[in-house]
Amino acid sequence: MGGPRTSIFLRQKKFQFVLVAAVVVFLIVLFPNLYDSEDYEKEYPLLLENEQLVICYESNVDSRKALEIRYTKKVSMFPVGLIGDYGISSPIVRNGRVEGFFDSWPAKRKWPVDMAGFAVSLEYLALSPNATMPFKAGYEEDEFLKSIGLKLEDIEPKARNCTEILVWHTQTKSSKSPTVRISMDRQKLDKLNLGALLRRLESMGVNHISESEGTTAQAIVNGSVKPFSFWFS
Repeated sequence: MGGPRTSIFLRQKKFQFVLVAAVVVFLIVLFPNLYDSEDYEKEYPLLLENEQLVICYESNVDSRKALEIRYTKKVSMFPVGLIGDYGISSPIVRNGRVEGFFDSWPAKRKWPVDMAGFAVSLEYLALSPNATMPFKAGYEEDEFLKSIGLKLEDIEPKARNCTEILVWHTQTKSSKSPTVRISMDRQKLDKLNLGALLRRLESMGVNHISESEGTTAQAIVNGSVKPFSFWFS
């Protein structure tokens, strides 16, 4: 049986509970619109309309990206601007299919993509209950996508077959626009998404294309570096 001290302790706890409850009721009465479900629906419409996707985006993301990735069936991908020595990281698309990647840091990654450059549907993710994203600087995306058993044919290219930039890799430091060396007939690149994508970037001043100067542009296929002639030989 409890003694006087136990009784005092219980009365104190009861008083604290009543006090907290009173404060909550006071706030609800004073600010009836403090939480409004309609406001929540306006702020997170995609999450409520399509529960198959978890969508996280920041102010540096074009709203159209959010609209496009809501229809992701498995894994969708799109270019990310202002990143690396090319000024862009993007899937390489031909005839509506992803066949490789355009990224200045191969690092033997099978999936050389930026964290902001892909979306995964929860329905597809649920097929890989052991999916992981181990902390390994620069390899988180690659390890995660490998852990869910992703295949090239599973990827859905967004942003008009990866010819537009709907997300940017922002930084708080200034840097010069990179020069990318492509020593081949650039018209051939029009058979890939890179033709339109690189013209768009150059017109925006994001990068510059040269036949003799700059970082030599290469492609990545299954973790191996390939020249662009790989697609035209």
